[in-house]
Amino acid sequence: MNLNTELLAKLDSLDTRNAALAMLSENPELIDQTICEKLMEIIAQPESIENTNRFASLIEETEDPAFIQPLIDKVSTAKLEKAPWLADYLYALVMLLDEREEAYPAEDTLVHRLGDWLLHTGGGEISWKSGDILSNLSNPNTQDYLTKGALDQRLFHLTRIACLSGIMNLHREHAPALLEKLLNDPNEEIRESAKRAEEFLQRASTD
Repeated sequence: MNLNTELLAKLDSLDTRNAALAMLSENPELIDQTICEKLMEIIAQPESIENTNRFASLIEETEDPAFIQPLIDKVSTAKLEKAPWLADYLYALVMLLDEREEAYPAEDTLVHRLGDWLLHTGGGEISWKSGDILSNLSNPNTQDYLTKGALDQRLFHLTRIACLSGIMNLHREHAPALLEKLLNDPNEEIRESAKRAEEFLQRASTD
């Protein structure tokens, strides 16, 4: 039995899964296509993973876009109060989506769930990551959530900036009206981001 075959067997067993995941985290070069496929299966079973933070970092380090949909499938059905792994999965999803040149096509269910987390979870880590993900998704419903997120002064300023970036990248026709409001925002960093965005639009209009 070669090492990868042994790793697959250990990943398949709940008794040895976490030891195998730890080995892969220390030796990511061992990940081949068959192990990737097994990791995709494990994504659907976060309760079997002792360290979902380490697992998310492992997934992210592969830079393999094939992990995006399994993560979306699990996140789309997550209930916030029953998903201690959620922030870690959202992190991996953010990082993989950021590697793409194009926005990722998304179903309405995911967009509405992320929009709810963006606006109604107290402005913390889940909100921030939800905004980052929404700014990378192709779906017309993202426009409303991204606009509300950019304007919501209760949210972390980096969350709001991520939402503004999403409008600039995905719904640029709505950017001028949003920027008009953000240029007078009480937060200096928001005003500066809005000013840079406005200058970008002005340059683009003259090119």
